[in-house]
Amino acid sequence: GIDRGINHIAVCTFVSNEGKNEAPKFFSSSEVLRLKNLQKERDKFLRNKHNKIRKKRNMRNIESRINLILHEYSKKIVSLANEKNAFIVFEKLEKIKKSRYKMAKTLRYRLSQFIFKKLSDLVNYKARREGIKVIYIPPEYTSKECSHCGEKVNTQRPFNLNYSLFKCNSCNKQLNADYNASVNIAKKGLNTLKSY
Repeated sequence: GIDRGINHIAVCTFVSNEGKNEAPKFFSSSEVLRLKNLQKERDKFLRNKHNKIRKKRNMRNIESRINLILHEYSKKIVSLANEKNAFIVFEKLEKIKKSRYKMAKTLRYRLSQFIFKKLSDLVNYKARREGIKVIYIPPEYTSKECSHCGEKVNTQRPFNLNYSLFKCNSCNKQLNADYNASVNIAKKGLNTLKSY
């Protein structure tokens, strides 16, 4: 199960057919956020300039560096799935998740549209070459449900105003929110395949 977000571009967790999950793999978003902020600053600096060629060159350079990061991450994700003989599950996301980072809405929108789709497209492409199945599941409750006990209503996210934390008031489990969501995504994927 792969949870995509701003705090981490991707968090991957393997869940077995018996429902046992392994430790998650976190793929950091810090360098992509730095590059996107740099792009925003350069855009602002060059906004009133007549040097459009320089502006385009700067943008191309930053986009290519982000693409390299996404290629590296997608390669690792597919390689991990290959090692475990696993299939890959994504949420079918249409809008960005909330973040603990303070960013303009326009930047968060641009980041979500570019990063989320690009990552899933690259994983899809690389997985197909390896014969690995990729499926998409509805995102309902993946962030709000407790992956430990299955509680959906009596949970807190953010917990203590921290979007990185999830707490279940039913079983008192506290988890990294992205990890919790990735387990739920994997479990939903397993249930989807079993229902075919």
